[in-house]
Amino acid sequence: MLKAACLRTQSLTLSRNLTRSSFQSFNFNFKFIQRARFSTETLNELKNVKYETNNKVAIIRFDCAGSKVNTLSKDFMLETKQCFNKAQTDPEVDSIVFISSKPDGFISGADINMIEECTSPNQVQELAKEGQFFLNEIAGSKKPVVAAINGNCLGGGLELALACHYRIGSENKQTILGFPEIQLGLIPGAGGTQRLPPLVGILDSLDMILTGKRIQAPKAVKMGLIDSIIDPKGLENAAISAAKQLAGKSLKVNRKLSFLKRLLFVSPISTFIFYQARQRVMRETYGNYPAPISAIEVIKTGINSGFGPGSHLEALQFGILSASKQSKALRHLFFTSTSTKKNHVGAPKNPPSTLGVLGAGLMGAGIAQVSIERNFNVILYDRDNKGLFRGINQITKNFNSKVKRKSMLEAERERTLAKITGISGEENNTADKYWNKMDVLVEAIPEDIKLKHRVLSDLESKIRKDCIIASNTSAIPIVEIAAGVSDPSRVVGLHYFSPVDKMQLVEVIKAPQTSNEALSVAVDVSLRQGKFVVVVNDGPGFFTTRVLAAMMLEASLLVEEGVDPHKLEKLTKEFGFPVGPLALMDEVGIDVGHHVSTTMRERFGSRMGNLCGGAEKMIKKGWMGRKSGNGFYNYNKKGKVLNTEAVKLVKVSNDSLNESNANIVDRLALRFINEACLCLEENILLSAADGDVASVFGLGFPPFLGGPFKYIDTIGASIIVKRLLELNVSSKEKRFTPSKLLCEYAEQNKLFYPAKN
Repeated sequence: MLKAACLRTQSLTLSRNLTRSSFQSFNFNFKFIQRARFSTETLNELKNVKYETNNKVAIIRFDCAGSKVNTLSKDFMLETKQCFNKAQTDPEVDSIVFISSKPDGFISGADINMIEECTSPNQVQELAKEGQFFLNEIAGSKKPVVAAINGNCLGGGLELALACHYRIGSENKQTILGFPEIQLGLIPGAGGTQRLPPLVGILDSLDMILTGKRIQAPKAVKMGLIDSIIDPKGLENAAISAAKQLAGKSLKVNRKLSFLKRLLFVSPISTFIFYQARQRVMRETYGNYPAPISAIEVIKTGINSGFGPGSHLEALQFGILSASKQSKALRHLFFTSTSTKKNHVGAPKNPPSTLGVLGAGLMGAGIAQVSIERNFNVILYDRDNKGLFRGINQITKNFNSKVKRKSMLEAERERTLAKITGISGEENNTADKYWNKMDVLVEAIPEDIKLKHRVLSDLESKIRKDCIIASNTSAIPIVEIAAGVSDPSRVVGLHYFSPVDKMQLVEVIKAPQTSNEALSVAVDVSLRQGKFVVVVNDGPGFFTTRVLAAMMLEASLLVEEGVDPHKLEKLTKEFGFPVGPLALMDEVGIDVGHHVSTTMRERFGSRMGNLCGGAEKMIKKGWMGRKSGNGFYNYNKKGKVLNTEAVKLVKVSNDSLNESNANIVDRLALRFINEACLCLEENILLSAADGDVASVFGLGFPPFLGGPFKYIDTIGASIIVKRLLELNVSSKEKRFTPSKLLCEYAEQNKLFYPAKN
């Protein structure tokens, strides 16, 4: 099965307490900001924040109207400032508590639309300065401020919490703290880069800010990010108590970093740490992401020059980064991917609660795992006990790993595993009683149309007539699979990506005969599993397999023509893909790739190409990729090395031995991009946005480019067409013939994402 190999779309994998006097000495010039004065008489008009007092403690409750989460919008910030100022001027108030009325969230971050509404980096910089100014007021308040954190506390929400004098978190799995701005091509802009290092140290600060890592409450306490944790039910009372004790001077907070962490702030050592961090960023991202480099410089400035200069540079860089093409592309992905978390096809009449999964292999077990984690009951079937036990052991091993990492409690593991029932073909009499309990049957057996027909035909009489059949095929058209059952209207495609528990995308495939109910159920299941959902129309390879196959087949051809494999892999990663094409072929499986390439060539002709003649020779030798220990690479416990014998089998000429780096990259990237345009032209894709989300989150297309269609808009359709035509001159099969849609956009100077007025 064609699958992507855990492609991370993140950019990379990576106390001194600020006393009140330090804020008083902070004398940065904010002339453009006029301190707001609010009438306390208007507090009853607040929509997003509530204000009340409890025995001299002002309680400011966050509750954004009409939203499941709290975000730092302009209205939200204005109302919060109004309540804060009332508490500051009220002589009957000695302390303040910030708390959320949302059941699973403190503040999820800033409203990104505020950046989109700005027309220049200077305006964005001013937004950051306004945030800094307000949070400095909180930090400098003579009345102690306590943040009571339950649920997500991210981005600007964490910056607000860090400005408070005490932070208490709920001992709740949903309580997570972090700075995800890096995933939007930005850095924290309201003081986060300056307040974090004195609390947790340089190394943990770099790790959190450069990777967007999210920290759960127990670890946050150990790090010094929050001061204490408590059961969610006692959070408000504990926060009020802490506020009273702080006001009465009976609670003393000692946030002194360990000697080792303090030592890292010493200039020669810190200089070396920042140098190493920069080197690692450049090594892992090839310089494609400017935000991590900016973050390092801003943190370094704060440590070396102080809070004021560090804050000034933070706001400046926040504005500059907001205008970068990388941040614009990543913000585009944020908005488009958020849309795929909604059901656009309508809710099913009968929402499913029990899923059957046919096949307990890597994919089947993965589908079962993400389903039971999201409260589905699952009946997992395999043809024999050996296969069934292997699948259940895979799930159990993954959960044990979570328990070890303390991201899952032992009791939670047992409760979750109890939702799965295993049955096998060796126990048909026992298995038969479970078939009619399934609301959806997800087929995850090998890519063999005859096998799928035989198995589904046998099971159709055992499952209920209203049970939806969903095939996890990656290339076979759903209409062909549906031909094997008497009622094809209940058959739909559910294309997951491997490993299922880590990959965020599901491609839902609608065949012409697929009923609205089957489609609604498939989308509903995928959304409840926590996935980004892209609905496509039926066709060979659908969208993801088809566009990836085009690029992989071009990579194979480059190796045939003598391009150095090391060079090919390096150039692909420099362009922004997380792994090179040869390594990905090994992850997919040489045999699977060969099967898919044959299918694609049969359907689309010679322009699709072949997965090199050497692939058949590799298969005969048993070199199937990582799963067999040998493929384009040889694998062992220490890692992998290039299999030079495999390269010799594949190479047939030196035609491209001296191919320029630019040509190599263009041949790969433009095959992918042009095929994506063909899919939109042929109505396989329903929108350009779906294509961008599927390409990035399913196939690892460079996130900082925003997806193939956003990339076309950035570069210009006319430039893309011109380059395709140039490459087409030397292509016998005319593989680079630009799609009609792309030519239309070039001729009319159209954009897939027209600018909003």
